[in-house]
Amino acid sequence: MMIKEEPDDGLSFTHTFMEECDQNSLDVHRSLFHTCSAGSSSHAEEPHQNLTEEGSHTSDSQNVSHRGKKKVKCGVCGKAFKFMSQVQLHHRIHTGEKPHCCHVCGKRFIQKQHLKNHIKIHTGEKPYSCETCGKSFSDQGNYLVHVRTHTGEKPYPCNICEKRFTNSSALKSHSIIHTGEKPFLCQTCGKRFIQKQHLKKHSIIHTGVKPHLCPTCGKSFTQQSTLVRHMRTHIGHKGTLGYVEY
Repeated sequence: MMIKEEPDDGLSFTHTFMEECDQNSLDVHRSLFHTCSAGSSSHAEEPHQNLTEEGSHTSDSQNVSHRGKKKVKCGVCGKAFKFMSQVQLHHRIHTGEKPHCCHVCGKRFIQKQHLKNHIKIHTGEKPYSCETCGKSFSDQGNYLVHVRTHTGEKPYPCNICEKRFTNSSALKSHSIIHTGEKPFLCQTCGKRFIQKQHLKKHSIIHTGVKPHLCPTCGKSFTQQSTLVRHMRTHIGHKGTLGYVEY
């Protein structure tokens, strides 16, 4: 079978997508991108059928209004996009599909461009160099965020408190503070967290691993913050936390 090669932008919904996804993802793909024939009602009740604000399946160019408004919505979370192809990529977040695999370490990615950026870690390639400080980066996005530390540019404002951020990820993490949402769930105890790194720190409690070692007494702790508090009990001991006994 001839399989059309996916273009570099990762936005094509071709046979590559159909070959690599599981049956569930294929069903979702069909409901997203293939309309029913005239008079057919077999897909009338599909949950992903109504993707646009008007409830119609249209081409990418038709899905963008003259004002540039986002017209296509994800059938799972309701997030809006301008193009059907953008919905396809976004929907992989819900299905868990990661069709692009690193041949070196096996790590998988949603988009082909993400894989390309990742491979540079293995090759050591860092083509993006900061003209101010000379620091180099393998990923253009990380490079641009770094440059803003020199320019002071913060193009991402919070629409609630007007605090500004250098990148969209930082803004997204901040916005959860206002909504009260805690999207990161511990699968062991059910506790929820605002940020993913908070969940990672918490998860160590269940593993029993205590990677943070006190250099004075050898006691170990699961959290670095707990170690810091403990080390304050050694105040007065030479060489601990910079304190010197007088």
